[in-house]
Amino acid sequence: MSKKKILLRLLGFIIAYIFIVGLFQFLGGVLSGMSLTEPTPMTPMQLFATVFGTFLGTLLILYIFTKWVDQIKFVEIGLQTGTIFKDFFWGFLLGFLPIALGFIILWQVGVIQHIQIHFNFPDLLLSILIFLFVAFNEEAFLRGYVLRNLMSAFNKYTALLLSAILFALLHIFNDNINPIGLTNVFLAGILLGLSYVFTKNLWFPIGLHFAWNITQTLFGFNVSGFNSYSILSYRLSDKMRWLSGGAFGFEGSVLSLFFEIILIVFVYFLFRKRHNT
Repeated sequence: MSKKKILLRLLGFIIAYIFIVGLFQFLGGVLSGMSLTEPTPMTPMQLFATVFGTFLGTLLILYIFTKWVDQIKFVEIGLQTGTIFKDFFWGFLLGFLPIALGFIILWQVGVIQHIQIHFNFPDLLLSILIFLFVAFNEEAFLRGYVLRNLMSAFNKYTALLLSAILFALLHIFNDNINPIGLTNVFLAGILLGLSYVFTKNLWFPIGLHFAWNITQTLFGFNVSGFNSYSILSYRLSDKMRWLSGGAFGFEGSVLSLFFEIILIVFVYFLFRKRHNT
């Protein structure tokens, strides 16, 4: 298929995705009692309902396009189950460690102060489900469909770069976004797509994406500017905001930039070696 046809297919997919997923998000919000007239903050259950609506809309639009447009099996976007637990585990581990280490560093240098613990099991369970669905939605959409098709039109590294730019653009209007944060989101797009260009399997980036987000929120950081339930709460020192990320969260920090570059190099050599073997 020509490059032009592939790009037109992607444009149609993105437009259809926005429409279908937007409709499902709206229905999820309405069914959970979200106000349509007053812009009040969503409750955890309302947030879950909209994210679950996104999940259902994502499944529907992916099924439609894979079956009738791409004419491939749905699992071929990268949902093969052969190594699901192994790949998800290693992705989760690589997503968890930088955030945990970053938290320890910020605590030890005095940027994080007056730590308190707030444990609420229902909110914890909702947060886990929310960020698990978020990871699946974004990886299936951006890596499983968009990156997969871009790789049919361009070489894999150009495709990876374009998908990372799109990933960054989707976050450009997030609350408290800053230049470092936007750079980190772009690098996250590179990191999450790197394994896919070698394996065309989504379970590693889903595990990494999920761990990166859930660890941030449970450790008290905002996630790309978004605030949700945290086990830990604390005060951030006004000094060295560049190190903590401030209101955007850990992803707005130089520390995150450092860890992401290390992870990109590590994942590249790991999966290139596995691919060559």
